[in-house]
Amino acid sequence: MAGDGLCIFPGKVAASQKVAAPWIPGADLSTGGETIEPEYAWAGLDCAGAFAAGIGPEKTLVLGQFTGAVKQPPKFGEHCVVMGWLIGIDGRKHYSGTAVYNARGELCGLGRAVWIELNKP
Repeated sequence: MAGDGLCIFPGKVAASQKVAAPWIPGADLSTGGETIEPEYAWAGLDCAGAFAAGIGPEKTLVLGQFTGAVKQPPKFGEHCVVMGWLIGIDGRKHYSGTAVYNARGELCGLGRAVWIELNKP
């Protein structure tokens, strides 16, 4: 639904361990320029990592650490792709990578996250 967060809902990419979602950043993510504000580009990078790490009804994850770089924030209204992939799991730590590409296939940003799986009560 428009205006409800970033509206990025990654799903599995067939025959891979990657997840991806289309993303069209809204004008409300910009303060008057052509591109969205950097904090929203960072938030877009964050989104797919949890899905790649397996968050869902059976697994609760919280973000432990996130590093990355925003090379060029997407333009608002631009058709983008957000991707995530699992790097590995070490006990309760889940490592994932993320990327955002613009409509021309150019890399907008790249991230790496450590997600911590919470113990079930």
